[in-house]
Amino acid sequence: MTQNAHTPDEFKPMPALDFTDQSVMLMALEELGIATMQNVWMQTHNPEHEDAAAIAEQAGTFLLDLTTLLSQSADGVRAIDNGWTGPKLVAHVKAALATEGLSQAEDDETTIAQALALYIDDLKVLVAFDQHEKTMSRETDPKLYIDLMRAWSGIFSGHESSLERPLALTMFRATQRR
Repeated sequence: MTQNAHTPDEFKPMPALDFTDQSVMLMALEELGIATMQNVWMQTHNPEHEDAAAIAEQAGTFLLDLTTLLSQSADGVRAIDNGWTGPKLVAHVKAALATEGLSQAEDDETTIAQALALYIDDLKVLVAFDQHEKTMSRETDPKLYIDLMRAWSGIFSGHESSLERPLALTMFRATQRR
């Protein structure tokens, strides 16, 4: 007799997410970052891999799903209906990222997609910074990642009114634009 290794709780639907909870938002952004950066790595280092297309599809699906969850009013099933997602979040993101080159999109989904693209761009800068530090035989302080995630999750959860990137990343980004 084979024993089922899965527990009934494993397949229960997740409870509705409260995107005003910065910890919840941080976890959602981390999951998006993992999927996206895995795809970036695969496309850069092994685009012919048998799983490359599936990894790319997963990253795209996750991005679209999070964009939809954040840009539309909550349904109470996947996101708690507390008035945050949708127009209120979009207005906050537009104000908080006004100096970040966020265009004045005509629809909420485009605004959230642009904001998430800025977040993903910051992750790519962090990876480049880390690679640069390794070439200099230095280690990147893990606090840099934590501070970046805290900044972005603060924006999307409404706890921060402007994006405060870690200084080291801001300086590194400036040197890369030359």
